[in-house]
Amino acid sequence: MIRTRAFTLIELLVVVSVIALLIAILLPSLSNARRNARTVVCAAHAREVAAGLRYYAEDNNGRTMPIDHSGNRYWFHLIAQYLGDPEYRKDPVGRGDGPMRVMLCPETPERDTGPGFGSAYVSWRFQGGNGSYGLNLWMLPAGVYSKSALFPRDQYEYDLRIVTRPSEVPVLGDSSWVGSWPDSNDIVPTNLDTGLGNHANGFFMGRFCIDRHNMAINLAYVDGSARRVPLDELWLQRWHSKYIPPDPPVHIP
Repeated sequence: MIRTRAFTLIELLVVVSVIALLIAILLPSLSNARRNARTVVCAAHAREVAAGLRYYAEDNNGRTMPIDHSGNRYWFHLIAQYLGDPEYRKDPVGRGDGPMRVMLCPETPERDTGPGFGSAYVSWRFQGGNGSYGLNLWMLPAGVYSKSALFPRDQYEYDLRIVTRPSEVPVLGDSSWVGSWPDSNDIVPTNLDTGLGNHANGFFMGRFCIDRHNMAINLAYVDGSARRVPLDELWLQRWHSKYIPPDPPVHIP
């Protein structure tokens, strides 16, 4: 007669402990892998949205749309047709599950409350649209701010076809709001989850300076590229035609 030996309680506890230890070791790696994948998808979305702006400019002699607050005429409404949804401008809320889902980064759940600023982990909502990316508004010289003393006319880019060093000029990026006018003297937000919402010189970089991708955001550039950029390197990008990086460089602990 063959006798089988059963596991003792101690042996079972050892096995369970080993499995628990392996899970504890592997979970952070799996979590990091998932987050890295979301960052890659986010960069792809940013690149696609920036491409929509370039296509719009190509159809308009290199010029971008004016900044227009009258109804569904903001930049994301107008590029929707270039991203595969010509009806989005008429009904952005009802069309939110279509091609314009690319306006959302996987790290930011869709905002389901009223209009307002987003954060590192929540999308913004404005004029019926919902998104995770903000435009570099130095690319939009026409419209309601065209005569504002806050934004010198010689700092704008007027024709996307002739931007110098296009691989260094951001078109858009992860942001807590629909757009901004970053400059080299802008302060660092004290809260990197919320960023800054002040509509004043010295604060505009704070809309991009949010901790969305492990102390970094994704930026898409005029040349069509997109990449993850650490927050303290935001001040090294060439945001407008007269931009000079700060000296010494900004450091974020």
